[in-house]
Amino acid sequence: METLTHPSPPLEAPAAAAAQHPCLNCGQAVPERFCTRCGQDVHHTHRITLHHLLHDIPHSVWHVDRGILFTVRETLRRPGSTIRRYLAGERAAHYRPLALVLLLAGVYSLLVLALPIQLVAPRPAGASAQATQMIEANRFAFKYMGWLCVAMLPVFALGTWALLRRLRYNLAEHLTAHALVMGAALALQVLSVPLLAGASGTAAFKPVYYVAALLLPAFQMLAFTQLATPAYRLPAALWRSGLAILVGFVLFSLFNSTVSELAVGYHGH
Repeated sequence: METLTHPSPPLEAPAAAAAQHPCLNCGQAVPERFCTRCGQDVHHTHRITLHHLLHDIPHSVWHVDRGILFTVRETLRRPGSTIRRYLAGERAAHYRPLALVLLLAGVYSLLVLALPIQLVAPRPAGASAQATQMIEANRFAFKYMGWLCVAMLPVFALGTWALLRRLRYNLAEHLTAHALVMGAALALQVLSVPLLAGASGTAAFKPVYYVAALLLPAFQMLAFTQLATPAYRLPAALWRSGLAILVGFVLFSLFNSTVSELAVGYHGH
């Protein structure tokens, strides 16, 4: 009896090797979309044209804005948890904290310089030189408050690093945590500048000014108390965070007044 045999399926030809494109940045042959050596998008790197620019500008702005808004929103909503997750490695959707602080400090200073804000009443004609210098020092500090805060980031980080040792974060991680907090606080202060301009010269100016000035220390206190509570009980988290922020702001006030007086004195001469 004849045995029926099924014809074996035809052998498939080996898949053709994926076409490789040279990376225009480093020269590496790349079969996929992104270069494994430098990370450049190989398939979408082409000659720059006007059409390319018009397409790229809104695309780039959207990605930057999305990262900024996400980082600020999450930090304002749940600061302790956001810092903890960021330091644990959840960073893809966030804007870089130090870059965020620098960007918002610049925006704050530009708005303060551009808008007509009367910080103090016009000095009387017979004001002493010392009173005049104090007024000018206050104006300088107000204009460059964002940058003065940035300069003090290491001091704030040193304070929480020294007093919140159970968190086991290194100094660079404390610096990053303060940058996240300061970035969110600066975003609120940027929004307060138009309010200050609108209240300028009226009785409402001082309340708005003091509320805006207290945003950063109050938010720092909240954020680091939340961050510390898994490692410390709430009373200990409160006093340790509070002491670190208080010492930081005493030093910040001294630094602020010294720099402002030196700057005003230098320009006066």
